Amino acid sequence: MEKWNRNISIKELIWKVIFEWKKIVLCAIIFAVIATALRYSKDMRTYEAAKIKHEKAVEEQKETGLSIIEENFSVEELQQIQDASALQKIAIETREYLESSILMSINSFQEDVITLEYYIGAQNAYEGEDTRENYVQDIVYMYKKYLKNEELIKEILDSTKLDIEPRYIEELIFVYAEQGSSIFTIEVVYPDKEVLEDMVSAVKVALNSYGETLAQKMGSHELVLIAENASVRVDVNLGKRQLDYQTAMDSYRSKFKTLKSVMTSAQIAKIGESLENESEENIFKMQSPSISKVYMILGVFVGAFLAIVVIICFALFETRLQFVNEMVETYQLRLFGTLDRDKKRVALDRLLLKIKNRGDKGKLTNTTMKIICTNLELTCKNLSLDRIFITGTVMNAAEQKIVEEIKEYMAKMGVEVVTGENICYDETSLRIMAEVKNTILLEQIGASPYRDLEKEIELIKEYDGTVLGCIIIA
Repeated sequence: MEKWNRNISIKELIWKVIFEWKKIVLCAIIFAVIATALRYSKDMRTYEAAKIKHEKAVEEQKETGLSIIEENFSVEELQQIQDASALQKIAIETREYLESSILMSINSFQEDVITLEYYIGAQNAYEGEDTRENYVQDIVYMYKKYLKNEELIKEILDSTKLDIEPRYIEELIFVYAEQGSSIFTIEVVYPDKEVLEDMVSAVKVALNSYGETLAQKMGSHELVLIAENASVRVDVNLGKRQLDYQTAMDSYRSKFKTLKSVMTSAQIAKIGESLENESEENIFKMQSPSISKVYMILGVFVGAFLAIVVIICFALFETRLQFVNEMVETYQLRLFGTLDRDKKRVALDRLLLKIKNRGDKGKLTNTTMKIICTNLELTCKNLSLDRIFITGTVMNAAEQKIVEEIKEYMAKMGVEVVTGENICYDETSLRIMAEVKNTILLEQIGASPYRDLEKEIELIKEYDGTVLGCIIIA
């Protein structure tokens, strides 16, 4: 028995994937929803935990029990005034920091960050590996120190035109370097992407300038930017820091109120401004989580990728006929034409099919019944045939309808068309095939099994029959 090796064209495989665009889009949407929902659910749990903790602290502040007695200040009362004033001062400073700090205003669930990785090259600085390593460590230390220097902060402020205190810029820059490594990492964060890019540009320019100065003082070395990456991340450490400040502020207010509850009106007047009447929103604003665009896009790509992989796997390992060109290239059969069974294609599918068939004019793709019958008529005339047999591995109602149309047309041309079922399993059809000899195969994409198709061709050859060609329903 002859063995056929399937030769799947890369072009056909690509078009197979393209025509399954509906499944790919659906899978991408499903995965985008799942990924976004999981990320949002996790962020919401974190937010709710912080909110409960905040509300609990606020409830503690609502405890009353004031006992105000007007009298002269004793030593104990003066101590109370001093404690309350000190606590109030710390609370006011904390509040001002929370209101002014850019870092504290960043959404920890969607933090824009640009990461820079630098390498210090100093192979020729000193002889000896240990000496060179110590020298590189000293250079890395100087760069880390410079990144927190007022000179760099000033460069950033001049470049970005930001009107804020230098200390609030300093806390937006993070520097990391492992012990013994010649690589150090810089992370810069800011809520506005354009300003963030300007800040990073200022940092890179300032580092290059400082490198020249440092080379004159400590010896020649090379500062190489080996990686730059912009991303959006969930900053757990920042979220914890914001929560710690919120908890501290709530604690200050609670302690201040407790002190006030045992103080006289004269003592309270001595303290000055009270924190009790301040709005909680002015002290700290809790940021609720939002839908993550990053996870949505990631879900789209993962879903689309998995759908494409599954489609390709099905095409490679499918046991039924997948491509029209397989009948020509693998089984070496003449193609009389293909019929499109899906007449109600959407506009995009029709456009894709038109593009695909644009360069296949000689392959009789998506042909009409009239052209197929004409090809059959001319073949029968050339071979002087007055009788042909049409069979297929799957002869369903749709294929029977096609056969009837062919019968009607060929009868007018004086050619008798005999039809049968799958000759692999129907003995009557096998007898007819052996008698008529000249056979035409009617096969269907996605339905005709390779095993039956190959066995069908073998049986025709075994009984000295001839396969004139095939008609494909796509």
